[in-house]
Amino acid sequence: MKITSRYYKLFNTYNPSTGELQDADSLPTATIYKNAAADDMTLTVANISTGLYSVISATTFEANEFAVGDRCEIIVSATVEELATMESIETFSLENDITAADVKTAIEAEGSYLDWLKNVQEGDSYIDTTTTPWQIVVHKKGDPTTEYSRKDWKDADGEAITGETKAVYSETEPE
Repeated sequence: MKITSRYYKLFNTYNPSTGELQDADSLPTATIYKNAAADDMTLTVANISTGLYSVISATTFEANEFAVGDRCEIIVSATVEELATMESIETFSLENDITAADVKTAIEAEGSYLDWLKNVQEGDSYIDTTTTPWQIVVHKKGDPTTEYSRKDWKDADGEAITGETKAVYSETEPE
């Protein structure tokens, strides 16, 4: 189920003696459980025809502060011929709305992330000593005015480099 969608599902009620479709004694109720806890998201139950009901949410999961990955279960309570029942009608996890078409569009878009990665890989770089701390800058090859990335320069201890320091690299064999 997509995080930006509204919930919609049909369910049935049956006569407990005959097994035939039959309306509930009163309108059934529906509750959504998010990660095994009842949530106050409003679900509306409506009678469509004899023994057939719909459950609809007025708003999206996202609007009700659900998150991608939340595990949801819809529980319906109904009483038919004075026999009260509770049943899970659906269990699902919430997913992003990203589709294959979205990914294709993003890849083909001018200035996409993949283009940016290629530009950074092929770009020129330099240390900008006019900033504090000094920064490592990657720019378009041959065009220093088109920057792709600018990051603070830090030493091996994670301290910002703010002036001339001696950078030493050594590699030792494990003993």
